[in-house]
Amino acid sequence: MIVGQDKLLNIINSCSLDTLPRTIMLLGSEGSGKKTISKYISSKFHLILSDITDDLTLETIEEIMMKVEPHLYIIRANEISVKEQNVILKFLEEPLKNSYILMLCERTEGLLPTIVNRCQMWALQNYSRETLKLFLTVADERILDIVDTPGLIISLQSHDFNGMIELADKIVEKIAVASIPNTLTLSNKLAFKNEKDKFDVSLFMRILSSRISEAWKNTSNIKLITAHNLTSELQHKLNVSNVDKKSLFEKYLIDLRTCMRGSVL
Repeated sequence: MIVGQDKLLNIINSCSLDTLPRTIMLLGSEGSGKKTISKYISSKFHLILSDITDDLTLETIEEIMMKVEPHLYIIRANEISVKEQNVILKFLEEPLKNSYILMLCERTEGLLPTIVNRCQMWALQNYSRETLKLFLTVADERILDIVDTPGLIISLQSHDFNGMIELADKIVEKIAVASIPNTLTLSNKLAFKNEKDKFDVSLFMRILSSRISEAWKNTSNIKLITAHNLTSELQHKLNVSNVDKKSLFEKYLIDLRTCMRGSVL
């Protein structure tokens, strides 16, 4: 089901296979529906959908040259290295016969300008709160105060939302008086890899950021402004590919503790 994206659907539906751009950058935040749109394009134009993000080599491009069936090739733009971006430059500029390329992108930061300039930019619209309510399966609209895309709403509802709220509130309220060893044990509750029994770090950071903002509204504690800035900075760093997320989070915890104790960072 595609809702809240009428403008983009109108653009897609106005295309024929001959007029469909050969290289498209589909820009939208996490959970906004980029993969759903990809499947829609694939189905509408009878294109074989193939994600080649994890195998961007010259050999892969050569194999594509040999294919006869029309394909829609997916590349998750924010997950590829500069070296891989250079590999696909010519592929983007001169798409091979029967090949259409869809770059799924959350942010253009970190992408080569030559990559961005070679693509037709299609952006997903922001979702209204009323549209987002359609994706709620639990009676807890606090979720809508934390995330703003259907995919993230679905993801949050499949996790221990209340458990993450409780942990976030504990950090906000107690980290100033916690010892350093106890502070660092908080990282053991988060999944930095594929650990199903722990909280997803990206989702948790969204919740923590929201709870810090809420605490600021309720108390006007000036320290919480710095805490919010630290949290936003960590969220940005966690989006970078191939970083040690656990080490970054542990450093953040120490800095947050220092901040909430009123010391100078």
